[in-house]
Amino acid sequence: MPLTTRSEAIKILVSKGIIKNPFLVEEIEGGIVHDIVYIKDKKRDSYLKTRLDHFKTDSSIKIGALDMVHEYKALLLVRRACGPIVPRVFFFKDNFILLENIKKPNDKNLYDLIRAQKITEEDIFKIAESIKTIHIDLRNEKMIRSPRDEKAQYDNYLYWRFGIWKNKSLAALMDNLKTNGSKQLILGDLNPKNIVMGKTIKYFDLETLHLGDKEFDIGFFLGHLLLSYFNNLSAGKKLIKKFRENYNFDDSQEKLIVNICLGTIFYRMKTNFSYEVSFQINKKEMTDKISRLLEKNISSFENLFASI
Repeated sequence: MPLTTRSEAIKILVSKGIIKNPFLVEEIEGGIVHDIVYIKDKKRDSYLKTRLDHFKTDSSIKIGALDMVHEYKALLLVRRACGPIVPRVFFFKDNFILLENIKKPNDKNLYDLIRAQKITEEDIFKIAESIKTIHIDLRNEKMIRSPRDEKAQYDNYLYWRFGIWKNKSLAALMDNLKTNGSKQLILGDLNPKNIVMGKTIKYFDLETLHLGDKEFDIGFFLGHLLLSYFNNLSAGKKLIKKFRENYNFDDSQEKLIVNICLGTIFYRMKTNFSYEVSFQINKKEMTDKISRLLEKNISSFENLFASI
């Protein structure tokens, strides 16, 4: 079945009266597998997300364009379980979805705040509280896919972040995750680009919602935070300490979270997927440094900062 293009999607939305006389259609940065445009019309502000059938950075890597049905179901589930912390769905069809603009005029994208190193300890405290609440709210929710498909998604997700690099320490980390007790629904992609700070904290891009490990959500977020503060480790240490104080993960979780944090930085250094920081990084030197830290199998953030 041919994919619906962005222009075709807009025509469908206008013909159905979902949007009316759009007077502003502005392209914004999308992910590696989708395009996003901001649409303003007389009825509402919204975002049109159109999923591709390949990676933007490598058209030879094919993906399931119709996997957007999972994101649609994930948005409905999280909004029902956790409240309006994710966009409302105005319309969904095949490989495109029209979403509510939940970013208010004074809201800030967390990526911009972290990249500029303007995030405060109070902000981090609120983020930790928000993520912890999401994990509690999703704890008893049922998976969207079949058990077989959830297992495949879990394995695939870990492979493309950690397994593809053939690194022994990351392979051991994957084994630890796979045997890490019971699983629950997690957001799966707590990249600061997907988080908006305002009176409430809001989340985007739920296509990665899956049955996984809470520790992964935490470590993936903290990995991006640490990477952005690698030239200012004293400030980064305070922020991570504040996150831990409020999320209150225990010592038995910390070792796993620390190594997921390091694995996330390794992943960002090895891929071409954009995640910029405010200072110059020699990717090879950083990759080698993170690899050595992973080999130590560090048990705590205190030990991590002592080892960097």
